[in-house]
Amino acid sequence: MAFAALVALAAGAVLSVPYVATHDGPNHLANCVLGHRLQDPTSWLHRYVELGAPITGQGFQVLCGPLVGWMDPFTAYALTLAIAVVLFGVAASVLALSLHRDSPVWAFGFAVALGWVFYMGFLPFHIASSLGLLAVALAVSLDLERGLGYLGLALVLLTTAYAHVLPAVEAGAVVLLVVVARAETGRRMQALLRVALAGLPAALLASSMLWVYLTRPTLAGVAMGNELMPYVRAPLHDLASTFAGGPPLRAYGLLSIPVLGLAWGLRSVRRMSRVQVVLLVCGGLGLVLAALGPFHLNRWAFFAPRFSLMALILLVAGAPVPPVRVRRWIEVATVGVAVASLSYAAAYNRRIFDALGPDLAGLELPIQRAGIRLPMMLDAVASDFEHAEPGVQLGHLYVVRQGGIDPFVWADSPTLDLLNFTDDVDRLFGRLPPRYPRYDLLMAGQEGRPPREAALEVFTLVGRGYVDVILMGGEPDVLAHYLWRGYRLEAEAGRVRILSFAGCPVQVDLRGPEVLTRGLVVQAGLPGFVDPMSEVELPAGAALADHPSVTLPSVLCGKAWIRIRSGPEGSAEALTCAEVGVERFGLELRPGAGPVVCTLAPVGPSALPRDDHQ
Repeated sequence: MAFAALVALAAGAVLSVPYVATHDGPNHLANCVLGHRLQDPTSWLHRYVELGAPITGQGFQVLCGPLVGWMDPFTAYALTLAIAVVLFGVAASVLALSLHRDSPVWAFGFAVALGWVFYMGFLPFHIASSLGLLAVALAVSLDLERGLGYLGLALVLLTTAYAHVLPAVEAGAVVLLVVVARAETGRRMQALLRVALAGLPAALLASSMLWVYLTRPTLAGVAMGNELMPYVRAPLHDLASTFAGGPPLRAYGLLSIPVLGLAWGLRSVRRMSRVQVVLLVCGGLGLVLAALGPFHLNRWAFFAPRFSLMALILLVAGAPVPPVRVRRWIEVATVGVAVASLSYAAAYNRRIFDALGPDLAGLELPIQRAGIRLPMMLDAVASDFEHAEPGVQLGHLYVVRQGGIDPFVWADSPTLDLLNFTDDVDRLFGRLPPRYPRYDLLMAGQEGRPPREAALEVFTLVGRGYVDVILMGGEPDVLAHYLWRGYRLEAEAGRVRILSFAGCPVQVDLRGPEVLTRGLVVQAGLPGFVDPMSEVELPAGAALADHPSVTLPSVLCGKAWIRIRSGPEGSAEALTCAEVGVERFGLELRPGAGPVVCTLAPVGPSALPRDDHQ
């Protein structure tokens, strides 16, 4: 009865809100939905992405993929999360009960099923950890004399490795030690060979992933190494915040349970079975790796914290069963802790959903897009979970609901991603915008950082090539800057503004020699930026009578400069606009403004003043 109630409560904590916010969750959902849309051979998406053949990291896609084919993507997402949460609680329970049928701590997995890993959105890792725990449970109860059990173990380990490689490595090591510890003294080599054969498919998959990871660059051209990234460790704090997470009482309270299990095991080690000793040692080692290992690896953020999830479950499940007189009280207490933890998670999910409501409001706008879109999240919603920002990836949801694709979907790693970009992202999307624009504004004006206006200039400059810009939140000056620079407000809802670029194309009327002896380049750019935002080139030998004017497209409205270049800059053959006598001059561009007149005239080095601003 208590088990069924916890299953219902765990699923209800996820399904009670229309959208459960996690840090990386929207990226997983976007890949799932775009992967489904790519099944249409006529889809325009094939220009930008193609289906890959990932080796691992597909735990979420295996569950989500079949669901998006016959239900709303957000419903499929919610069901996938609910399955993942329930699976974790069930797997931890099965492991505890496989060690002792009267284990009083069977409910502990439900207490941490919605923990830090979940809210970070490490969903393939979360799902693979559940499968890894099931593999250990199978090894604990395996009939060592029958081959059928090893076949089942092989399938579970292989599925775990496909879901995510790290839990598969952890589970494989624990399974190997458990099987050898259970075997009789004269049969240990036989048991070792059998379990090694059972784990061979998973080991081959994990090895191939590691080989590709270390030898192949991403499609975006960024090398994947394993250089350490700096992080100042505070072991106790890190363990508490990255295991269960949430408020300090929850974080430290739930961490104390496996720590007590470790202490009880060390005190009672002589009464423990060999399997329990193995779990105690493996859990303790995982605890050390989580506390003292490298917090980040290059291209693998939050590396060390991932060891804590399975390790601490092993410590709780493998702890010696206490005397009968206190066993019932411990079970009641553990169930109570699980109920309290799941109730907190349900309330937290509702609170974050309500806080993100104005940023989700734009999903209901009647918009359908085909093309590249640029989501710009400028809001911040306070999270109870360290490092997990509930809305940071929210823009992907607009791709899921309204169509299109954005440049930050996960499609650059052939080892891990369901999707692969068809070309370098710079060629597909143009100059990339900042992935987290809110930080550019927060840090604007600090030492070594450009001022706020310069950050806004970059925002408007990079957005020109996109079908629309999805502006979520931000101060009023952000929207005002977009509008000043020639963007149109197409729709709005809550804190969301959907903008499209119109700009102020510039017509430049050219007057000068009848025939150009050298090629002529006409450029327009922003003050403070050397690189032009638009340019047109006339070849050498062109007659100005045939080209009396040129039009520069994709030019931002507002302040700009025009540059005319023919011949080496500063040479006697260089041409400039005689009206102002210098190569660059300021303009205030507005929609419908008249042409810019430029009479070409030779200019020597003395006529070109130094331009420090440029």
